[in-house]
Amino acid sequence: SNPASMTLAGSLTNLAFDGAIGVAVDGNFAYVSMNDGIAVANISNPASITIVGGIGFDYWYFSGATGLAYANGRVYTATTAQMIMFTFDVSTPTSVTTTGLNTYYTQSMISTGYFEAQGNYIYSTALYADNLTILDVSEPRYPTQISDIYVCDSAQRVKVWGNYAYLGCADGLG
Repeated sequence: SNPASMTLAGSLTNLAFDGAIGVAVDGNFAYVSMNDGIAVANISNPASITIVGGIGFDYWYFSGATGLAYANGRVYTATTAQMIMFTFDVSTPTSVTTTGLNTYYTQSMISTGYFEAQGNYIYSTALYADNLTILDVSEPRYPTQISDIYVCDSAQRVKVWGNYAYLGCADGLG
């Protein structure tokens, strides 16, 4: 509550978080993407965080997960090397299921960077294509690319606020 006097309220060290790279929070749950799946943690008591669910993968193409975004009971993540976006149903956090496995071979999605989800839209950066790509995910099994725009060199992160998308780029703010 006081940024000048921060203290660690709790943490969780667990092998399930091997390679954790993305996190999204909704209510009492944190969703974490990692090298080989998604973990769900109950964070209702920060001093006693517990893993309550998740889904692991034997898929060789899941390695290298990038970001993670949460919207409408679904979690989205992607891999850099294989250009695959994963959609998970997390409406029941203790029982995560795969909703969709979608491969994009468009230039704008090569080496997907990080996601921002709002409503039925995913805003994604693409590290090597320097773009902001917007996907309509109202049908989780069949996301549709609705927009793609060059923004800046090496688009790294995206944050949507109101009617605007802000990108962190190698050369500044886009």
